[in-house]
Amino acid sequence: MQPLKAKPDRPLTPEEIAFNERQAANEGYIHRVLVAFDIFCNVALWFGLPDETISSHTRRITDNPYEHSLLSRKIAEALNWFLDEIQENHGARAQAGDLERSLLVVSAERRALGLPKIDLLK
Repeated sequence: MQPLKAKPDRPLTPEEIAFNERQAANEGYIHRVLVAFDIFCNVALWFGLPDETISSHTRRITDNPYEHSLLSRKIAEALNWFLDEIQENHGARAQAGDLERSLLVVSAERRALGLPKIDLLK
């Protein structure tokens, strides 16, 4: 039996990034609750970054494997492989969604604080 080998996600095109960001910006309530649970699990169980999904975290680890422990790398490779079997390039798509959700929060907080809008993608 062949061992699982995570293939690296290919970089998304600017059009694919924009598409995945639009999807994340228009998620319904149930989807947002599921994403929040995903983020909670990533932070509580895998010490991930705040507001980052497990999928984004695993992509980051598989892209930069030597910044992490062997156990983290093996878990990330297995998860990334599994998720890519469900949806091609899943980790990269998740990163685009996480980016969009974080930009929505930054925009809302700046508005609430009375700060001017800024374009963080420049």
